[in-house]
Amino acid sequence: MDTVMSSSQSPPFLSSVVDGVLLPKMPEELLAEKQLNSVPYIVGINQQEFGWMIPMGQVLGEYVSLEGFAQPVAVFLGVPFAKPPLGPLRFAPPQPAEPWTFVKNATSYPPMCSQDAPSDQVLSRLFTKRKAKIPLKFSEDCLYLNIYTPAHLKKKSRLPVMVWIHGGGLVVGGASTYDGLALSAHENVVVVIIQYRLGIWGFFSTGDEHSRGNWGHLDQLAALRWVQENIANFGGDAGSVTIFGASAGAESVSVLVLSPLAKNLFHRAISESGVSFTTGLVKKDIKATAQQIATFAGCQTTTSAVMVHCLRQKSEEELMETSLKMSPPFLSSVVDGVLLPKMPEELLAEKQLNSVPYIVGINQQEFGWILPMMMGYPISEGKLDQKTASSLLWQSYPVTNIPEALIPAVIEKYLGGTDDPVKKKDWFLELLADVVFGVPSVTVARGHRGESQRLDRKGHQPHPLRCLSCPPLSIDRPPRLVPCGQGCSQDAMSAQVLSELFSFRKENIPLKFSEDCLYLNIYTPADLSRKSRLPRPSDGQPEGGALLPICDLCGCFLPVMVWIHGGGLVVGGASSTYGLALSAHENVVVVIIQYRLGIWGFFSTGDEHSRGNWGHLDQLAALRWVQENIANFGGDPGSVTIFGESAGGASVSVLVSVPGPDEASDGLPGRSADHY
Repeated sequence: MDTVMSSSQSPPFLSSVVDGVLLPKMPEELLAEKQLNSVPYIVGINQQEFGWMIPMGQVLGEYVSLEGFAQPVAVFLGVPFAKPPLGPLRFAPPQPAEPWTFVKNATSYPPMCSQDAPSDQVLSRLFTKRKAKIPLKFSEDCLYLNIYTPAHLKKKSRLPVMVWIHGGGLVVGGASTYDGLALSAHENVVVVIIQYRLGIWGFFSTGDEHSRGNWGHLDQLAALRWVQENIANFGGDAGSVTIFGASAGAESVSVLVLSPLAKNLFHRAISESGVSFTTGLVKKDIKATAQQIATFAGCQTTTSAVMVHCLRQKSEEELMETSLKMSPPFLSSVVDGVLLPKMPEELLAEKQLNSVPYIVGINQQEFGWILPMMMGYPISEGKLDQKTASSLLWQSYPVTNIPEALIPAVIEKYLGGTDDPVKKKDWFLELLADVVFGVPSVTVARGHRGESQRLDRKGHQPHPLRCLSCPPLSIDRPPRLVPCGQGCSQDAMSAQVLSELFSFRKENIPLKFSEDCLYLNIYTPADLSRKSRLPRPSDGQPEGGALLPICDLCGCFLPVMVWIHGGGLVVGGASSTYGLALSAHENVVVVIIQYRLGIWGFFSTGDEHSRGNWGHLDQLAALRWVQENIANFGGDPGSVTIFGESAGGASVSVLVSVPGPDEASDGLPGRSADHY
């Protein structure tokens, strides 16, 4: 009789057995024959818990494995970085966490900072893709962080650190809705996800010494100080810390980049869909809001000291009830003279900032649906007329800052090109996205450009144009290409040497090789938005301080330059050549192509069985692709220059010699330049 484990083996465990009834066959056979109950089935492994000593005390973490990775990620949840901000520490700067003498359990998620639970549950479900359902708990005692590290903790690794600041309008959100496991494992970085006080608890300000405000931002600074002092114990490099966040988290990053208190606490920054320049996110004075909060809470408003003392006596539940009475429930960052000495616009203009590499990004459809829903726009039917749009834009003045006198011109520019009410609705939302997200983000990026030395305008449009052909495998090796959708196969050592010699890229590009290699890289300085915006002012500055437009090229197409790499037709690839500088300096679309090399690209029997020149035919296929698609990237298919060096220069020479227009060349090269 077959058994899952022989009874004679040691250790002497009894095993399940193939009995012909419960188990008709060995499990491997049943699975192979699909003789099983077809139900959702999760297979997991045990998570190994372990103790780890840090200067503050011992923490109990756990190893969690991600499919496809041999090295598990060590996860520590709910590590305190500050004292609980309770009692006299409410509306006060965070204080360092105290050490402990016991083993602190860091295997369960900490409570989120006090907030409206239903709102957070909705946003957590909408904006995160966590498969596991995390029980959401809320408390004023919430200054904790979660750490994910792929480092071998006992080998004193020094991995880059990425600190995530969650979004949620500064009123909802928390660390537990984000899982840093995948990012940590895939990118081999230490991921730290922090929490900070929200709403009244995090941003109540009387505008004076009694409650300066910005408590949530001060919590973020406290977390970054903790990272500087402790992250080495988790395999992280305190000298390589990137802060990044989305929405209100992105605005927080933007604030920290400008704050003198954040100096030397991080070394790179990324703001995703939010900056401190967005109207209403940072204010000089919110004392009127403080008085409103005190009134709702039943406190006297005679002096700041009276308001703060009264609010500190209120329970967490009472403050939550007060928060729910506010409409809208948002509190802003404030110019407190300490964290933010001046308004962000003034600090940036005076270059009073932390000079670190800074990426600022926005998404398409920033005003897709949830923000209009939260703002009460009547667009549920999916259409909008111009009169209603004008009214809504004026009602939105607190977040758009567009004067009433300019609204007709703005509405006409964005919505005047169609009578379709559905398109008017879509374009109205694009207008709001430009004003609330796009314009401030571009302004901040331009303001930082002089500090970081480079402004990269990167992104992608939803065009299915990633490939120039299907990979030439199977029956398509090598007779023909099938038009559709790594470097090409070559000697890796030779490619590495040539890449280091002839490439001036600052970053190290990991070289990968495959027969599936017919791809191209595109660098375009063109604005890829699908329709024009307000015209660019002649001096490049906002007219009357009203609105800085994001400008398209209004139908103008740019010259195209197609680079063919060298390498003796046996090595080389697109990734070793960087088209950014040429594209930016010369205002041209740069396309860098790949083609089959060596045997794969040039094997020939001299007859119909394998004529050869497959690499050159790949080059022609790339040029045809450019003719058909480059306009989608702002390029002019009627102004294409091919250029290359070494074997790339020889290829240019070959292509120039190819007869055309016919099946071989179609008269593709408009210009050529070869460099030997």
